[in-house]
Amino acid sequence: MSASDQVGFLKDASSEEEREKIIPSLPDNFFWRFKLNHLKKYVSLLAPPETPTTSTTQSLQSTNHITPHQQSTIIGTSPSPVFQKQRNNVSYIPTKHPGKKGAEPDCLSLPTGIAAVDLDRLDEFNKTVIERHARTCKAGSLNVVKQKKEGFDLDRTYYCSFCKQSYEMSTGPKVDDPNAPKKRGRQMRPINKIMATAIFNSGAPALQVQEILIDGGLICPSYRGLGKMLEKVKEEAEFVSEAQLRQNRIKHNTMTRSMPDYLGDHKWMDENGEWHSYAVSPVAIDGNGEKRAYNHIITGDQHATVIVSLLTGQPLYVWHDQISCIFCQRKLTEILNNPGNKIRAQDLTLKDLEHPGKKCQRNSKHKVASAEEWALESLGKFMLVDPNTGKYRSDDEAILARYIVADGDTKGPKRFASAQAKLLPSFDGQAEYLPDIGHFIKCISNAFFALATNNAELRGKSLLDASRIRAMCSDIVKYLRECGDELRALAKWNGNDTDTQKDKICNRALVRIDTCIHHHCNDHEYCHSTDCLYRRTEMHCVAKYRVEVEGNVSKENAKPSDEILELQRDKIDEHYANNSRFSGMGMSMGKTGRAKVKNEITKRLDKSNIAKVSLCMSSNQCENYFSVLVKFTCGKRIYFGRKNGWRVRLLYAAAGRTEKRMTDKIRKRMGVTSTSYVREQRIAQELHRKAYQSAYQKTKKQQRRRKLKKLAKCKESVSNAKDPARHKSGKLSPKEAGVAKGKRTSVPRKRKNPCPNCKGMHPGKCPEPEYKPKRKKTKVNKAEIAALF
Repeated sequence: MSASDQVGFLKDASSEEEREKIIPSLPDNFFWRFKLNHLKKYVSLLAPPETPTTSTTQSLQSTNHITPHQQSTIIGTSPSPVFQKQRNNVSYIPTKHPGKKGAEPDCLSLPTGIAAVDLDRLDEFNKTVIERHARTCKAGSLNVVKQKKEGFDLDRTYYCSFCKQSYEMSTGPKVDDPNAPKKRGRQMRPINKIMATAIFNSGAPALQVQEILIDGGLICPSYRGLGKMLEKVKEEAEFVSEAQLRQNRIKHNTMTRSMPDYLGDHKWMDENGEWHSYAVSPVAIDGNGEKRAYNHIITGDQHATVIVSLLTGQPLYVWHDQISCIFCQRKLTEILNNPGNKIRAQDLTLKDLEHPGKKCQRNSKHKVASAEEWALESLGKFMLVDPNTGKYRSDDEAILARYIVADGDTKGPKRFASAQAKLLPSFDGQAEYLPDIGHFIKCISNAFFALATNNAELRGKSLLDASRIRAMCSDIVKYLRECGDELRALAKWNGNDTDTQKDKICNRALVRIDTCIHHHCNDHEYCHSTDCLYRRTEMHCVAKYRVEVEGNVSKENAKPSDEILELQRDKIDEHYANNSRFSGMGMSMGKTGRAKVKNEITKRLDKSNIAKVSLCMSSNQCENYFSVLVKFTCGKRIYFGRKNGWRVRLLYAAAGRTEKRMTDKIRKRMGVTSTSYVREQRIAQELHRKAYQSAYQKTKKQQRRRKLKKLAKCKESVSNAKDPARHKSGKLSPKEAGVAKGKRTSVPRKRKNPCPNCKGMHPGKCPEPEYKPKRKKTKVNKAEIAALF
């Protein structure tokens, strides 16, 4: 029987018995409670059995905007069981009507909640609906009869029981362009797009954001709903980030060609006979895993390798490697939980874990610890060939690396250069690796610490401690930087004897580094006055003595400099102790110890590579990128190791290093073109704060503060290493697991020699008063003794 026939039979039925004969299987008030869509216009034919004798019920029956659940709420009757189940849904929020019996008990005693409201839309609703209704309907009032949340949006239905009018209102902003072509499927509302983009940009995990919103009582989507919103945002963020990184590569090549000392592009012809002209430029590369590594023990399932321009300081691309997949793990769980499966877990292969219809997130077969070398090989090809088309990139976008700066943890730079040389045979042998100055000095510092650990004669007080090692490394960096500045100045000079001058500059730097070791041992015989305060103090004292003491004495009768220095030695030592870094204290190290320290330097630095190292190239831009990445990946302990979330955040963080307002592009891609005054004002304040902090960190005052803080940290590490209560693995033996008997008291040691005061053999300090007063030892001044004669 069709719906129209059913309605016809119900029209002709005159009594309740006839209705039961027509539809015997339906309970009472079935159509009234369920409100079938195909019988909506015939609702007025079915009157409830217990109808209140009021005009309100009759008016509600003729209103198509109000549901039966809303009617029961307004007139005060108890809601039906069907709609009671619907009201328990998290999407529906109970309404509140003072004085009505149908309201929820919890709603009467507790506040409803907090919702994100668009102020302009609220003002418009007040003017166009509330004020107009107040003028036209003087006896009635608008009450909320239905509330349903759609993510962060809240749809509210207002109804007036007097004029029988209902109005709809949403708390979120309106659609920017209602005439825009509609996409297939259900689309996100504007407020959901805005909030999902803001959550993604903050880098906070969806679960933590959900906890904040729930605890604060805000209208928000479920965890699953928020996850779907973020998936759509990630799609747009990946597209926008890829486009921004392409603009970075174009800008890098443009700046390379505009450099005053640029030597020109590398021109070559491919196998199809097409000519290309690629810019030759310097880049920096580095890799990192998703989890923090200790002692180069790298764990995790994902790895990122970034390439940064040394001219613009902007990331050019980020290569992502992943060896985990959530669908593969689900397939593995399904196989192992199958009772009829007789395959052992160690016998499974990748073919057994295939999951047709779902994209596998695994894109690499290399472990995270060895992924950097293989990633750089792939990255070298990616910089020249577009993987989507398989063709060589355009002359404006291709990156051909002439100088590759890396930390030297792997042989990735060689693989990067060889991968590009295979594609461009004419460029073979021209790429050059330059060590990162920070990691180079770190290797020397670690070697000094290892030397002090393995050699007892080199560790201890006035030997290789943390503060002394830091000071020596600082001097080495200073000499290398000055050598690099001289080499750059020499490169600009178009002279004929540049090779000889270059050798002199490099040899002088090596001599200064060698002299640095003797200088820290208070052996200033080899020091030069430009590098040594003691030498400058000697020169000053000699000059002052000749002016003040000798006066107009002729050169033949003047004393030699050696005699003057012997007379002024005490003043020189005092001045040096008051103005030097370690108060005039040097390392008590002999020639053998100095030779060992020098050997650790010459292992890594000699004539063959000092010219490269002294350029002091740095890959700190890569390290800065990974520092920014921590924000978007929630640190290096909470990680995204199942789907492609980490890869999208890698690209987004790289693009954000250039474009500070990436969210504007994502919102535009998602159809949100408008912005608000509050958002623009707060973003401007945030960008101003970040710019101020960045400039403040570069001031000399802050640099000096960081330097002093590091020196204090070195001294603390030395004192902590000597503390008997310091943390140490295996310090408490399992055999000592018993209960302590009490606080241990220190027992004074037995005296080996008699007390110089009372001549007794008592332990500890002497209990007797001092019999002989101590005399202050005064240094004998040779000049005063000579003046007596």
